[in-house]
Amino acid sequence: RTLAQALKPSGYDTALIGKWHLGNWYQRQLPLQRGFDHHYGLYGALVSYNGKTRNYWYDWHRDGETIREDGYTTDLLAREFERLMADRDSKRPFFYYVAFNAMHSPYDAPPELVEKYRKQGGGKAPPQELATLESMDTAIGKMIAAMKAKGVLDNTLIVFFSDNGGTVNPPFRGGKASTYEGGVRVPCIIHWPGHVPADKMVDGMVHVTDLYPTVLKLAGGSLEQPLPLDGMDMWEVFTGR
Repeated sequence: RTLAQALKPSGYDTALIGKWHLGNWYQRQLPLQRGFDHHYGLYGALVSYNGKTRNYWYDWHRDGETIREDGYTTDLLAREFERLMADRDSKRPFFYYVAFNAMHSPYDAPPELVEKYRKQGGGKAPPQELATLESMDTAIGKMIAAMKAKGVLDNTLIVFFSDNGGTVNPPFRGGKASTYEGGVRVPCIIHWPGHVPADKMVDGMVHVTDLYPTVLKLAGGSLEQPLPLDGMDMWEVFTGR
């Protein structure tokens, strides 16, 4: 039972924009079969940002159909969010899960941004990676602006997090693919004006599986299901209480 499936009885409009990476291409495991009304993006991982290929495989889709589309993936995902937000029924609540392929290799970014960081020099990461990151930051800014234009920003819970630590993740030991803190400890940002205090840091231990019961309870959904829950409601942690 995915979060998208669990939110459907509460009337939520659900969409996945970006990377799925669950079950490969098995039809029964694709987003539209797992509770999402709409999907746009990639099924797998490690695609090129402009070619949308991994080795010999082309991986770019809309609602179960492969589509041929030019453009930089980060920009395309933000554009899809903007389109959905502008066209959606304002009377329905929405759950939009946006999974950028940034910041993941093979890094790629618009040449003008790469040149910007190459000229600066002395960065803690290669220019290509820094430019890729700025592209994602810009895309997130466009998504926030789209919610503001629709009049829903202040009544929307935004959760931003990464799936795992980077190749190196100082000051922690280890990195991606290890079970040391460097591999599993990542930033998590919660934004909801009037509900989550601004500029507050919380060091409580939270796991991604905790988002399921936390968000579902906030949305008025049911936690009753055949399989036991893996996570716990962490709303009191998120609010700093």
